[in-house]
Amino acid sequence: MRSYVIIMTLAVSLFFFNGCRNETEVEIGDEAHTLFPDQELWDARIVFTDNERITTILQAEYIAIFEETGMTIADTAFQLDTFDKQGNHTSVITADSGVVLGEDSLLAYGNVVVVSDSGVVINTERMYWDRANNSIRADTFVVLTTQTDTLYGDSLISDETLENWQVFNPRGKTIRVLSK
Repeated sequence: MRSYVIIMTLAVSLFFFNGCRNETEVEIGDEAHTLFPDQELWDARIVFTDNERITTILQAEYIAIFEETGMTIADTAFQLDTFDKQGNHTSVITADSGVVLGEDSLLAYGNVVVVSDSGVVINTERMYWDRANNSIRADTFVVLTTQTDTLYGDSLISDETLENWQVFNPRGKTIRVLSK
């Protein structure tokens, strides 16, 4: 799984470095392969479902779908709404660009903002959302804001509802009174 994520990240990086071209060149061994999207969508809204239950809704100005690799690329600003297993809305993820891998994971890049329905907000430059493991991970500088706290950290791990989170190398401020 880890090697798959690394390969997909490299493929996505190559896509973004190619500028405005709608093709991706991927080197595998000594061969170079050019990937063209199977579908292109403008001002798109894609609803992902599981047994007739909405799991996510992706909205973007431009989306390229690559059937062979299972990637859906939004190389413009996008919004992803997430829903729990009961079909309740849990959070909104926005970013400058991103890659949906299947229906269960997302790599988001540039001005990533995650807002949970409970009011917790995460700001970072790069984030990985994994529905299968119910997790959100950021490996870059993060700002996590709640009603009472603002934390800054070097990385973050959270559940997708942002109820249980861990900020690494935390620093910040709170308005709570701490008891001795």
